[in-house]
Amino acid sequence: MAVFVGDLERHWTGNQDLEIIQDKLEIWSLSIKEVLNGMSEDIEYLVDHIHSEQKVYPSMASGVTVTSSATAWTLGSAATIVPANAISSEFDIHWVNLEAESSAAGAVYELVLYGNDTEIARCRFASIGVPATTIFNSFKIITPVQAAGTTITAKLASSNAAADTVDISLSYHTY
Repeated sequence: MAVFVGDLERHWTGNQDLEIIQDKLEIWSLSIKEVLNGMSEDIEYLVDHIHSEQKVYPSMASGVTVTSSATAWTLGSAATIVPANAISSEFDIHWVNLEAESSAAGAVYELVLYGNDTEIARCRFASIGVPATTIFNSFKIITPVQAAGTTITAKLASSNAAADTVDISLSYHTY
């Protein structure tokens, strides 16, 4: 201990070193506060992400048909999947469920979801033709939390130069 104190005394030059040490401690303190604040935001998000059981829209009904453009890799017109005010709580979407497709030849599809006309997710999937023969009939997506009453629409693009269709439903959670 005496050696350490002696070394400290040898390097201590007074107020200038004290100011440097105080500055370093202040920087470290700010850094620790920033880390803790970031963790607090993450914890708050995780707590807020506790949600209800999974639901499907439309429920107890056939999926909604979404049609691609007749030009390959061009998005078709928007189809309303969830009408305004159909979901009365905040929600997020976790799965797109493929129920049917029209392409006899199969295709690669890109589906874009919109919440009140703002893009919220994209997914890509492939099939080998009618009937909807895919490796998975549900495709994982993660959307931001949507406000209660948000309208969800979808647009579809296909690798085919034809107006392909798919019928989809969405699996979601409310908060």
